[in-house]
Amino acid sequence: MIQTSPPERPDPPEGRIKWVRARLPFETGETPFKSAARQGGMFFYAVLMVGFAGLALYMAFIERHLPTGPYVMAPAVGAAWFAVRFVMQLRPRI
Repeated sequence: MIQTSPPERPDPPEGRIKWVRARLPFETGETPFKSAARQGGMFFYAVLMVGFAGLALYMAFIERHLPTGPYVMAPAVGAAWFAVRFVMQLRPRI
């Protein structure tokens, strides 16, 4: 059995601290369905946001529940939560 030593780690570029490991040169290519999955997630959040907002408005104006009652507040909070998630999907990922 042939024993070989592990490959040496390259020196970090100038300006970096010595103890920080440099990233390995992996390819960061796009996966073929990543964009479609992201668009599907955005569509899902948008549909839920509009649905919950519509339910809150229906309960408030058609069913005449109090605006601070649980029948109006629960879907309104859900709509707000999905709106935040939708906005978070719009920002660029790091």
